[in-house]
Amino acid sequence: MALNTYAGLSTGVFRRLNRTAETTVFDDCISLMEAEVNRRLALEPVRPMHTRATATIDAEYIGAPSGIIDADSFKIVDAPIHYTMPENMQDMFDKRNETGQPRFYSQIGTEFRFYPAPDQAYTGALIYWGKVPNLNSTDTTNWLLESHPDVYFHGILAHAYQEYFDPENADAQAALFDIALQKVLDAYPHRADRRGLQTEITQNQLSGWRSVLV
Repeated sequence: MALNTYAGLSTGVFRRLNRTAETTVFDDCISLMEAEVNRRLALEPVRPMHTRATATIDAEYIGAPSGIIDADSFKIVDAPIHYTMPENMQDMFDKRNETGQPRFYSQIGTEFRFYPAPDQAYTGALIYWGKVPNLNSTDTTNWLLESHPDVYFHGILAHAYQEYFDPENADAQAALFDIALQKVLDAYPHRADRRGLQTEITQNQLSGWRSVLV
């Protein structure tokens, strides 16, 4: 029995439950299990969550990628766009609202904000930490299921027992889920550090931009 696809996982789960497969129940349990996984891994992201994408920066605010946890780095060609806190960003706009190639960005909710506001469309290279991609009947696998199917198997069973079938068996599956998820963390001992929060703009970053804050 292969558990590394949506269909194979469904077969395995309902065979363990000794029940006929129910798509709605299965999908609900996947959603609950993935929510818990993403909450935990957001605190200590692992290497497969490191994702790169391109972004068209053509306005002061642009939407962040779906499923982003935190941005790691931003560049336009070879020029880095430095992260700064949202309050610093607002201070820049309050003191000198200008346009040009963005040098600073903040993440505000589901959007990025840039200073200066872009004077044209720029292509940005973004590296970020992303949530585990949703598993469903269309997107039938992801990195977590391919490499760590036990996380899905025990996590789905824990929710299936608790929510639908036999709550007395839920705790045992939840414990196995916790063990499997810890093994995911242990499997990637060389995790890159997430970008730390930057509360102040450094002097190097302000080189050539002193007039912004005076």
